[in-house]
Parts: sequence; structure tokens; C-alpha cells
Amino acid sequence: MKKIIVFIVVLALTGMASAELLNNPGFEAYSSDGWGSMVPDGWGVYTASWNWGSVYHNAIDDGLGDQYEGDVYWALAEWGGDVLVGLQDVGAVEDTSYTFSVYLKDPGDNSVAKIGFDFFSADQSAWWGEDVLDVSATLTGEWQMFSHTVDKWADSYMKVKIVTDGGGLWADSASLVPEPMTIALLGLGGLFLRRRKK
Repeated sequence: MKKIIVFIVVLALTGMASAELLNNPGFEAYSSDGWGSMVPDGWGVYTASWNWGSVYHNAIDDGLGDQYEGDVYWALAEWGGDVLVGLQDVGAVEDTSYTFSVYLKDPGDNSVAKIGFDFFSADQSAWWGEDVLDVSATLTGEWQMFSHTVDKWADSYMKVKIVTDGGGLWADSASLVPEPMTIALLGLGGLFLRRRKK
């Protein structure tokens, strides 16, 4: 029995690499929004004044060697004092910790930026709040990875987000994974439930 438990824990921890929850985390797939901007597939763009849709101050750039990895990066730029938010729906499981990571670069050394999570009611009719990390103080003109971990709020619908409010921001190689300990505990919980039924 102990061998089975150890095997499940090891399997859970090593399986984390395949636990990626984001669609298009490297922004490599993208399409036109019909208004001249390229938006990464699986991601949405939001601003306070423009709402969803034709947000022309964001773009996919082929990098010309500037990307962190892959062929492109996502350039998000605040414009006219408006906050620009890149979002992706996650949904997610109750009582689970998640870590959102993304490589960011500030080409103008003047961006105010945050990464993190938005929480909504289960039917997405009401915004419940956010849990974000302000990375402005350490953001530079060089690529850096930033990570933020949360416990999903009970009965909520979750989205990850990248925010720029003042200046331009480049993003590449995002990732969202359940925490290793959470995966292991879920695996052990399933094992004990199975044993109890026997």
C-alpha cells in the first residue's frame, strides 16, 4: 500500500509538466479582430472605455529576435490613460491552488503592470474581485518571469489576466498550473476514497 501511495505522489508531481491549463500560452496562434489588431487565440482584450473588441493598442509581433521564445510575443499598450487587460477564462476546480506565470518585458521602462486573477460569480454575471501581483517595481527592459499563486475562491469563476496601466508591456510564454502539493493531495484523496469503498 505504501508503494502505491509513493507512486501516486511521484506520478502527480512529475505530471505537473503536462498540467498546463491555458489555451495558447505562448500566443503563437492568433487572428485579426476585424479592426486591424491581432489578438492571441483563446485570449480576450478588455479596456474600461473600449470594452471587448476593437482594441487597437495591442498586437502580436513577430519579434525579430525580441521574443522570449517561439516566434512571437504579445505587445499590450496602455493608450490615452486607459487600462488594458489581457484575459483568459479558466473556470477551474474548487479548493485548488493555481500558479500563473508569464514572461514580461517593458521596452519603455515606464509601465505599470500587474498579473493575477479575476473572480466572478459562477454564471459570470458579477465581478467578485481580484487577486493580483503588482510587478511594476521590478519590471525592466529585459525578459523576466513573474508568478502569482492563489487559492480559487469558493463558488467562483476564474480568469487569469495581464494588466498594463501606463506604458507598453510585452508578454510571452504564459503558464497556469495547479500547485504540485495540490495535485498530490488530490491523488492521495482519491486513493483513500477508493480504499475506503473497498
